[in-house]
Amino acid sequence: MTAERDLVIEEQAEGAVVAPAAGRVLKVRVTDGAVVLPGETVALIAAEAYILRLRIPERHARFIGAGDEVLVGGRGLETPRRGRKKGRVRQVYPELEQGRVVADIDVAGLGDFFVGERIPVYLATGKRRVITVPPAFLSQRHGLTYARLKDGTEVVVQTGSTGDDGIEVLSGLMAGDVLSLSEAAP
Repeated sequence: MTAERDLVIEEQAEGAVVAPAAGRVLKVRVTDGAVVLPGETVALIAAEAYILRLRIPERHARFIGAGDEVLVGGRGLETPRRGRKKGRVRQVYPELEQGRVVADIDVAGLGDFFVGERIPVYLATGKRRVITVPPAFLSQRHGLTYARLKDGTEVVVQTGSTGDDGIEVLSGLMAGDVLSLSEAAP
């Protein structure tokens, strides 16, 4: 009787499904009472540190790499700047899924997000050279924007976006041009 009892206890122990680590259950792939073979996945568990998985259009694949810095925007009704957190690209997967590049991002304090939640993420998707000019070096007359060169000539410039460094000049100036402060228009 003791041997039979030990055999039943051993059989029950062999059927126990033990999680490899503590974490958050994401998906359960079997139903109660189903037969499970050794090595078969029973549930998906998010363990240890949570990561953010990005799926971005494939046209950006060549611009993203491991170690790149990203900004993760606020959630829900939070203002975009208030809730931003910094993160780094942990891994970029070499296979495209449905025309998208998949990358994992490490961000501190991600534990309270929902799985599958959509949030704004800001990452560099290319670089370009620009000429940025402080606003004091530009003047406007008759709907046109002018920049005064060191030799006194004025050139018409096409301006772009305004940033912390100044106003972007799209055309009209060349690399190496030296500007002087514009005089007030008459």
